[in-house]
Amino acid sequence: MRYTDTLMFILVLLSAISCCEEKPDGPTTKTPDGIFVSNEGTFNFNNASVGWYDLTQKKYFGQVYRDSNDVKVGDVLQSILLTGDTAWLVVNNSNRMLLMDAGDFKQKGEVRGLTSPRYALPVGGTYIWVSDYKSDSITVVDRRTLREDHRFRFTPGWSEQMLKVGTKVWVTHPALYSGAPTHYIYEVDSRSERITDSIRVPASPVAIVRGRTGEGWVYCQGHTPSGTPGGIVRVSFESKEVLDSVTFASGGTQPLGAGLSYDAKGVRVFYLREDVFVIDAASSSSPRRIVPAEGKTFYAMRYIPDLGEVWVSDAIDFVQRGVVERYTSDGVFLSRFTAGVIPNGFYALP
Repeated sequence: MRYTDTLMFILVLLSAISCCEEKPDGPTTKTPDGIFVSNEGTFNFNNASVGWYDLTQKKYFGQVYRDSNDVKVGDVLQSILLTGDTAWLVVNNSNRMLLMDAGDFKQKGEVRGLTSPRYALPVGGTYIWVSDYKSDSITVVDRRTLREDHRFRFTPGWSEQMLKVGTKVWVTHPALYSGAPTHYIYEVDSRSERITDSIRVPASPVAIVRGRTGEGWVYCQGHTPSGTPGGIVRVSFESKEVLDSVTFASGGTQPLGAGLSYDAKGVRVFYLREDVFVIDAASSSSPRRIVPAEGKTFYAMRYIPDLGEVWVSDAIDFVQRGVVERYTSDGVFLSRFTAGVIPNGFYALP
């Protein structure tokens, strides 16, 4: 491509992004009934955002963090952790976590100096563990000082989602696109901070959620370069084995994100694999498609127990503002609204 053509393309792209930027919604009084929406934003464009969907007003308020603090979230909002009245915003490419008051959206603090943070997990009353893409370690943050207390080595490398079960923390380990397939989730003792066991699962485990007592569900993305399939598995944390599994058909991709949810009643598991599927949580029954993508770019999904609804985002072209759609647990369409750039997660207040 010639220099002039390249310059013109960049100008058009920047213009499109500018036109799609969320405008301030003005002040809002937050009600107790609502859902936070994390909007990842475009890598290196510093346009991540936090949105709030008010269920009482049936209205989406975009950019609530920016509007309340007169500063942007940063570059790539990977995830949000809600603890009481505090939202911990894990901002991956800005190498930090921001603390936001979940009531008025005001900033309460900041954790700096992280390498490539992905997800945060409370471990005890004093510490937050932060998984990491690049550092081959998990960072332990002191909740009282908002400073890194220390790091401990996670020898497999990339640490992603984490789930605390008793004194153990189970950590997923995705595969690098250019690397070999990965096949294990790892048990880490929260006291010694050492890997104590593992469970072999299908390729590239990325997401993990709690299941019935002593059990969990793991979403394995699969490894495209090697043609190794992924799947959904039910695991026992006690016997350290796979109890049931559903193997993905060959082909198809699913971006890293919120693509796995467990029904609070223990009846169903919802997952995203281009379309939204549901399976029986007590067996490996055949998946049932409840929300077909039909040409949309579904990027994140979550079943919200208090509402009995499935929320799914359409990232569209990963440049303009995305769309969030609401469905019943059986896949009946309810409503949609426009969110921020690349909506990647939905979070209900605890």
